[in-house]
Amino acid sequence: MSQSLAFRGDTGLLSASEPQFDKTNLLDSTKNCRVICFNHTGTHFAWSDGQCVKILDLQQNTTVELDVQRTQFLEWSPKDNFLATWEVFAVREGKQDPNLRIWDMKGDLIQSFVSRKSEGWAPRWSNTEEYVAVQTLNREVAYYKNQDFTSAEKKLSLAKMDSYSVSPNGNHVVAFVPGQKGAPGFAKMFCFPSFNPEKDVIAYKSFMLADRMEAQWSQNSQNVLLLMVSEVDKTGASYYGKSQLHFMDIQGETAMVSLAKEGPIYHVEWAPKMAQFCVVYGFMPAKATLYNKKCEKVFDFGTGPRNLALFNGQGSLLMLGGFGNLRGTIEIWDVEKQKEVAKFEASDATAVKWSPDGQHILTTTCAPRLRVNNGFKVWHYTSTLMYETFYKDADAKGPGEELWEAIWRPNSELSSKKFQILDKPISGGVKPKQALASKQAYVPPGARGKVGKDGVYKAKNPPIGNSKLHDEDELPENLKGKADEEENLSKSAAKNKKRREAAKKKQHEETNNPANPGDKENSAEKDSASATTGDPEKDKKIRKVNDKLSQIAKLKAQVKEGKQLEANQLEKIKKESELLAELKQLRI
Repeated sequence: MSQSLAFRGDTGLLSASEPQFDKTNLLDSTKNCRVICFNHTGTHFAWSDGQCVKILDLQQNTTVELDVQRTQFLEWSPKDNFLATWEVFAVREGKQDPNLRIWDMKGDLIQSFVSRKSEGWAPRWSNTEEYVAVQTLNREVAYYKNQDFTSAEKKLSLAKMDSYSVSPNGNHVVAFVPGQKGAPGFAKMFCFPSFNPEKDVIAYKSFMLADRMEAQWSQNSQNVLLLMVSEVDKTGASYYGKSQLHFMDIQGETAMVSLAKEGPIYHVEWAPKMAQFCVVYGFMPAKATLYNKKCEKVFDFGTGPRNLALFNGQGSLLMLGGFGNLRGTIEIWDVEKQKEVAKFEASDATAVKWSPDGQHILTTTCAPRLRVNNGFKVWHYTSTLMYETFYKDADAKGPGEELWEAIWRPNSELSSKKFQILDKPISGGVKPKQALASKQAYVPPGARGKVGKDGVYKAKNPPIGNSKLHDEDELPENLKGKADEEENLSKSAAKNKKRREAAKKKQHEETNNPANPGDKENSAEKDSASATTGDPEKDKKIRKVNDKLSQIAKLKAQVKEGKQLEANQLEKIKKESELLAELKQLRI
């Protein structure tokens, strides 16, 4: 089964399959498609054209229409038996219109609710779909059983609760209450159906500076990361406010995730099949670090122009990327070997998604974020560009003017397959249509064509101090040790070279010193004596005799300089002829 895409734009709703996505299939000609969504198994596809919501059975090729207008969001239940829709909240004739609705696959409305805010709007079902949790107008979390919405089975009611998050399996709830009048805010974890706000708290964490909470649950629903955000940094260190990351698990353990660099937290991502998570944080260049569930550092990816971390569905590869106001640099890491396998650039990308097989990446340039170069590209993770299309290319052959969104169709068969990780680009790619942006340093117009002797532009008035843009760049952990080792080796080698050169210079000066004419003879004798005889015992004796002759040469030099020697030193000088005769005998 090949992988396929669905994408919406000003020409309607289209789908296409690999390897070439040129052959498109028109699903709907509407020019007002607002939202698209595949179910978890990829058998059904839902979208809204502003007038109704349509559900397409991709196997039977049949369509069901839901009578609901202005739909902005769609959410499938875990077993794909229900679809939740949300439209903008409105008041008509003094009454609040229900805007959160739950539908079955036949197109029948099961229940509707009033949900003022888009944040946290989606109902949360248990894995078996026996229970569903919905936030009420009174800011309570109501649990309903077996789609019976006449009365709630259980409610979590917490005074002044601002937001909540339910685990993927629906069993646990984390509720957040902001600080009031100087008192700290806090987050509490409960387990359904025990919701007593005092007696049934599993885990508790307080926060002095936190205006809102963003919760990220692990795939197995055992752990949750709480990103606590303060909209204003009172210290003035950051325009973006202040953020902290905390950890909780269903056993009641809590911890603060210690980050090695000051600055905002851009992204937090759990690994799909292991209790590890990656955090991208710190002032640019941002740092990325992999942690275990004890909040201990597992691996440091160093720094770079990045604000996003995405694991593929298999959890074997991690993508670190920099998008938005960054230039689209993508790094691909082998998670197990902690090794970078590829690095490339997807310029102008506004969104990025892993394919179901975990080996391809979809990057899109969409309106209204960008209205030029709209289109999408499919990359192999090794950096090979497999396909690209523009909605309006140079020849005006694109399918339309604007692309709004593109998504992969889920494929459980492909997502369960393992593959060997490569570290070199594969063949079979296409040549990019877009010219790559120049990476040359900027030269002022008045200085263009003027270079220094070494061929590099020289500023007339260079900036004072350190002009490096990235003086905080750090290598990844696996390269940092090698770099330090190479630096130490280079320092040691430089010292040894300096020492050898000094010794050679000293020997040269002593040999050519006219005040020591005997040194040349002694040097010649030493050179001739340095050759080995092949007999270890003889060689040992020769070395001893040479040492004594060397001492005598130094004493003779001292006598020439007028220095008074001791009696034993004079006795040594008298033995020179005997030692020379002995040396001559040993060489035979």
